Amino acid sequence: MGDENTPDIILRLADYLGQGDFASHIEAFLDEYATKVKAGPSSEEHDHESHDIHLKFIALTEKLLEGFVKEEGLSNEEFKAICSEAQSRDEVSANFLEALIASWEYPTFLSLAHDYAEEMKEREEKGEEEDGEESEND
Repeated sequence: MGDENTPDIILRLADYLGQGDFASHIEAFLDEYATKVKAGPSSEEHDHESHDIHLKFIALTEKLLEGFVKEEGLSNEEFKAICSEAQSRDEVSANFLEALIASWEYPTFLSLAHDYAEEMKEREEKGEEEDGEESEND
């Protein structure tokens, strides 16, 4: 991601979001909650449980981002100012940060949870098929 105009902190943020602790926490969250989200991405109605799960997702991502900000030795205000400046000066940073912010919006979260639940279902079905094949071969 990025070019010579992309600030180093934005590059480190992209790395942080794509690996390690952040990614494993998001995956664990989705493992626990994705199948409980009732409303699909195109659904008109949304139940309270799905909304509550979204709020938990926001709280988790904020907590994890605060960890990054602390690792960088910045205050939240300094981090916001750096991101704002990067957005105004660098198109790659602007696109990255806009995508990050969009991921916290409710419809985007519903799509994420729905897609993750579908992937979980496919993995389970594939695992059952493989188990069945092993039993037949015994």
